[in-house]
Formats: sequence, C-alpha cells, structure tokens
Amino acid sequence: MKVYTTVLSLLAVKASLATTPLQPRSTSLSSSDIQTLQRLILDSNRLPIAKRFATYFQSTKHSKRDLKSELSANTDAAAQESGLAAWLALFLGTIESWTYKAPVSRVAEIQEDSSTWPNAKKKKIRYGPYRLPPISEKNLESYLLKQQGLAVSLQAGVTKPSTQDHVLLDVVAGLEFDDGTTAEVKDGAWLHHAVLVNVGPGVVDTDCSSPYYDYFFENGNEKEHVLYANQSSLSKSGYHLRQKDVLFLNTEVMNMDEKEKWVWLTLNYDYIDHVPAGYKEAKVMWMSIGPNRCASIFSNTVEPNPFGESNITALLQPKKTVLSEFSFPWVAPKDGYIMGMNGHLHNGGTEIEVFHNGESICKSSPKYGPGGASHMKRQMGPVGGVDYNNTSIDNIVAHNGCWADPPRRFKKGDKVYIRSDYDFTKHPGTKNGEGQLDSIMGMIGTLIAFGN
Repeated sequence: MKVYTTVLSLLAVKASLATTPLQPRSTSLSSSDIQTLQRLILDSNRLPIAKRFATYFQSTKHSKRDLKSELSANTDAAAQESGLAAWLALFLGTIESWTYKAPVSRVAEIQEDSSTWPNAKKKKIRYGPYRLPPISEKNLESYLLKQQGLAVSLQAGVTKPSTQDHVLLDVVAGLEFDDGTTAEVKDGAWLHHAVLVNVGPGVVDTDCSSPYYDYFFENGNEKEHVLYANQSSLSKSGYHLRQKDVLFLNTEVMNMDEKEKWVWLTLNYDYIDHVPAGYKEAKVMWMSIGPNRCASIFSNTVEPNPFGESNITALLQPKKTVLSEFSFPWVAPKDGYIMGMNGHLHNGGTEIEVFHNGESICKSSPKYGPGGASHMKRQMGPVGGVDYNNTSIDNIVAHNGCWADPPRRFKKGDKVYIRSDYDFTKHPGTKNGEGQLDSIMGMIGTLIAFGN
C-alpha cells in the first residue's frame, strides 16, 4: 500500500490545485499521470529492479530469468524491490488492460435503493469492467508477481456517491457480470481486494499523518461491510468526503479457471448527502504485521520492530509453523476515540489481538469453511507442472470484530498495536508455486474519531 500511496501523494498535489473535481475517466490514468509515475520509477536509481524492468519493457524479447530468486528473502533490498515489483504490476497492468475491447454493461452504472440507516441514502456504483485472463496466459502480472489469472488496476477520479460534501456510513464491495448477476468463486471469479484512497487538499492519512491522501476502505472476497458508524450507538460518526476530494480505486481480481471473464466491481454506499451537525469525523487506522507502514520505500534501511526479531521474511512468508507477530505501534497524533475494529488474516491465522498502551482491548478471530474467501492468490506452478491452487483446504469465510460502546478514549502519544497468531498445524496455509507456505497478513482496520 505504501508503494503507490507515495505516488498518490504526488498526484494529489495536482488534484488539490484543480478548480473543479476530477471527473470519472474512461481510462484509468491520464498521460501526465503516467509520465509522473514513469519518471518516479525510472529515476529510482537506488532500486536496480527499476532499471531492469525498464529495459525489459523496452525490448521485444522477455527475459525468462526468475526475478523472485534474485531477491533474498531477508534483506532490505528484497523488501524494497518486491514492493516496487508490485507497483510496476499495478501501473503497467493498468495500461495493458486498455488494449482489450471490453463488453458493454447491460445494467445501469448507478443504482439507488432504500437505506436501513436513518436519514441516509443507498447507492450501488459499478466500476470497470475488468478482464480476468485465463490462468495459463502469460502477461505482465504473471511475470512480475508470479501469479496466474490475475488482473490489477488503478483508476483515478472514480465516481463518488454524491457530488457535494457527504458522510459515508457503510461501504461493501461485490463482483458482477455484465448483466448484473453476481460473480462468485463458483463462477471462477475471486476478488482479491478493492481499495479506495481519498485524495484532496485537506486530506490527511490516518496512519502516518501524511498530507493529501487517506487509505480508508479495503474489501477482499469476504466482502464484509466496512462501517464508519455504529448504528446502535448514541455517538454519531461517518467518513467525511468533500466536494473536491478525488477517489482512487485499486482493484486486484483473479480468475480461477481457463475461461476469460469480464467483471464489474460494485461498491454499495450508505451515506448522508450532507454533513450533519454533531457527526464525528470517522477515520480508519490500519495496523499490520511486516515492515513499518510509515517507512519510505526509498529508504536503504529497515527499522527494527520494537517487539524483537520477526517471525516472517521480508516477503512476508512465515519462518515457523506456529508463530506470533507484532505490528509496529501506531502513535496517536492527537486525542480521540476508538469506536470499533475488525481483522484480516490469511489461511492458518487463528487470532488478532489489539492492545492499547499494553492493555488488550479486542480479540478478532476468523471463521473457516469450504470454498471461502481468504486473501488467497492462485500461484504459478513450478517446472514440474504442479499447480498449488489451494482448492482442497478450508478458507477464511468471515472475521469477527469488536465495537466499543461507549467509544474508548485515547490521548496524544498513546500507542496501539496488534499481535497476529498463526498455527498451520490447526489450519493449513496457502502454498506458493514451489510448495512453500505463501505470504501471510495480519491486519486490523480500526475505526477512530479525533477530538474531545
């Protein structure tokens, strides 16, 4: 996430100077946006993978060298280069998608419905379409990320629920085909993730206090509701979107078979079409295991975790079959309230525990079932032809969270962090193309509101 939000902060400056909001585009990025990204990539001389990929995409012959084997799993360079590879796949995959002729949607892009929230509206917006390549197709994503059937994209200036200042209460993602029918795992369509980043002149990132952008929504194939308010609480809140704010949408969608598919991402918004008096400005603060979320991708050093030696590699693969891993602490920049939280683990995960100044305040546990929705990716098989597609194991189908009612108070300087537990003897983990345990995640989205 930090890889491309670094770039979004640059693009946000352009957006903040605009006199009118950016309009939805038929293509994902403008030519000037592309030039900005290209310069950033090609000027990153401290990252040799950038120059290697620049040469690769300017040539007609594609190198068959296994880039993954070049990256030591326990070095600073590996963390930096794998992050840049992910960004390149996102950026170049977006451009590649423009070369295909997309089908026309047979249902309306925007559909209105009645909301269950008081004084709120409900709107479903369809974004896309996105081409899901056959799993045998060799393309940019399969080369860069070593994953089959994957489609990644980044769209700027996507449609918001309202053209004026408004408050989001609830957002949830889905996948549909051109006729509006739901695209599920049984149909060979898998939503790896959909991420919304808010970009604007007055926007501030909750995690790192960075200006111009805020990463405020993420959904995977679990398709769980992201709530910015507690409907039963007397404390009113919501995520505030301003008229001049611009939404960036990052999607990663996966095909599960050999049939090419086109799908649309849907986002269902419950929102209030103005900013009511007394509504706290809710923000989502993300904590995750792995590198410090606030560290620069161009740094030559990796900050040591204050909780000691890590049990995962720089590529987030587990070193043990049973492990616990702590996040870097989030340090509150000002006073506020914790209102709720929910976790996200990969297969093998058993629990995420949240701590506030050392005190346990939430235990978020996954539920397993067949089929499922864990943050899985289909992996490219090794030379021997084995495809570890992970279809025979149970996956995470849901994740319980915690509400704080009344909201829990925190002070400037307080520390909040998580511990993610994995036990692969209880729940088999997803394997990569070499038959090794794949990368894992441990992440909590925490709903907070600043103020007294």
